[in-house]
Amino acid sequence: MYIRLRKNKTGTTTVYLLESVRLKGKLHSTSKVIKCFGSSSDDAFIEQWKKDAQNLKLSFGEQKISSRDIVKIQKSEDIKSCLVKDIGIKLLYQHLWGYAFGGMKLKNIDMQCLLDLVIMRIAQPVSKLRTSYLSSKYGIDDMTPNKIYRLMDNLDDVAIESIKKHIWHNTKKLLGTEKIKIMFYDLTTIYFEANSKSDLKEFGYSKDGKSQHVQISLALIVSEHGMPIGYEVFKGNSFEGATLIPTLNKLKAQYKIEDVTIVADSAMLSDANIKALIAGGFKFIVSARVKNMDTKLTNQMLSEDDYITSSDDFKYKNIKLENRNIVFCRSEDRKRKDEYERCKSLDKILKLVGKTAKSGLRGSLKKSFVTINKQDSVIEIDEAKLEAQKKFDGYFGFISNTELDPTEIISQYRGLWQVEQSFRITKHNLKIRPVYHYVDRRIKAHFAICYLTLALIRTVEYKLKIANLYIPIEQLNTMLDQMKKVEMTIGDQKCEILTEIPTELKLIFYGLNITIPKKYKVIL
Repeated sequence: MYIRLRKNKTGTTTVYLLESVRLKGKLHSTSKVIKCFGSSSDDAFIEQWKKDAQNLKLSFGEQKISSRDIVKIQKSEDIKSCLVKDIGIKLLYQHLWGYAFGGMKLKNIDMQCLLDLVIMRIAQPVSKLRTSYLSSKYGIDDMTPNKIYRLMDNLDDVAIESIKKHIWHNTKKLLGTEKIKIMFYDLTTIYFEANSKSDLKEFGYSKDGKSQHVQISLALIVSEHGMPIGYEVFKGNSFEGATLIPTLNKLKAQYKIEDVTIVADSAMLSDANIKALIAGGFKFIVSARVKNMDTKLTNQMLSEDDYITSSDDFKYKNIKLENRNIVFCRSEDRKRKDEYERCKSLDKILKLVGKTAKSGLRGSLKKSFVTINKQDSVIEIDEAKLEAQKKFDGYFGFISNTELDPTEIISQYRGLWQVEQSFRITKHNLKIRPVYHYVDRRIKAHFAICYLTLALIRTVEYKLKIANLYIPIEQLNTMLDQMKKVEMTIGDQKCEILTEIPTELKLIFYGLNITIPKKYKVIL
């Protein structure tokens, strides 16, 4: 491993830390970039980067092993036990837990057990019973099912609200601000592998396509960069639009939130919600339902007058109403997408034309231009309605009461993907669903643990981003899985051996200021 200074034609110097590697089948070694520290013509910057590169090089240095620390194996019978543990995930996430939630104390809660549960949710998102069986593989001892269930029973409403508060303060600390200026809101449904109802569990419209199961509704609010701000659990048959105002009012009362802009999709759009947002002093950006507007607004949108071409290759116009604006947009890319999706649906519907309604017309195929003949219940296509739908191809819009420029409104709304990504992490990475708990208090505890896990993952992602390390969480966890510790008992002595870890992982530990354990350690 060595430092290289490369002179550029522009007069600047680039500082690299390189490593010599020999590729399979190649006679000579080649150089692999460990890290590029930057390019500059300023000597002060170059000297600082050289020091940073030297520090990084030293952190990767081979650890010297003293001869007195070596345990010699004379014969195979000397090895009394040998155990391999995955330590990477615990090492990294436990360190960041200390940064984010090290000061969190909850009444009647075993904080070490809570941390272990969060780590296991990242490592192996399985049932609580199976978690207790797998935990020793990750260097977590004494995690019994009774210990887990006792912790969940102690996670009452007071403890859960305290967890939410600590996550709120961690988000502000990470973002370096006392005031959150923009919040993204969305709601999803979580289904259960059971059909028994409760105060929370109820049948309703399922976004997972699991309407045969009872479910709950989960509202999530995140900031820029996807950092969690809060969540609320609602009954499974709750109307989506009716969840927004109660959630925001609770947040405002708890955290004294002021001068914040709420971004949400069209499911939250209703006259009652807009009036409540304005009355509550909230600014908002909400996706408009451009196909369900009154005739006057529809004509204004479809008229080519006053449209402005943006730098992102779409057109927009701003319509001012009494206490809000509507930004209409038209995009050729969106038009092609709308046409493609309609044609794809038509191909499926045409196969059903002439058949009875029971033949499979459901879900996404229930289009406004599809009718059912009342006489013989046969599926038909209303050509007039189909043509009327086509005129909306490429159009979309936003409703807002902010003073932002229309292009800024569009840009802010595009950040809604961050809350959608958070839902993907909780559903796929953390496997928040299906839920196997039956009692409401444990259901709430399960969501609190998953929310705390999401906050820890987002903290890691943000800290990596600050260190200019852009690594997807799945890739990070895959690399962490390669970090293993071998615990051996040889005669009457015990030793620990750390397996070789990827250079990229060493760079991550350096960026997060985590000390890598000794490669070889004798336990007396």
